[in-house]
Amino acid sequence: MNRSLIFGLCAAGWVGLLAWVVLDSRAGAMGLRNTLLLGGGSAGLALPLAVMIWMAGTGKSLASRGVLLATVVVAAMPGWVMICAWDAAFGRLGWITAVWTSRYTAVVPPWPAALWVHANMVAPQIALLLHFCQSRYG
Repeated sequence: MNRSLIFGLCAAGWVGLLAWVVLDSRAGAMGLRNTLLLGGGSAGLALPLAVMIWMAGTGKSLASRGVLLATVVVAAMPGWVMICAWDAAFGRLGWITAVWTSRYTAVVPPWPAALWVHANMVAPQIALLLHFCQSRYG
């Protein structure tokens, strides 16, 4: 079998699965909608942030090298560490929440918080990809 046939079969399978999820139930459609909103929203936040990090990290100065080193460290950090740090600070029982608001209410609503955390997990990786492409091709 050649690669294009395998790719076409896989794509047809994914389209069929996607159509089944959307057409089968309302819960599946809501889950797909929420997934697309989360992906699009976090990409919309992550791309400008990644470009700013990339621009700050391109240079020969010590500050640029520091930004690049911090970007590598944050990009290598597991996602659950960032999520736990966010929850410890801004979650329902977070230490900033306990200072700013009454108990058991989050400072930031859950949906913007999820967008921000996902964007912050992806932005350093995009910035490193841009840095690699610039050093390799341009």
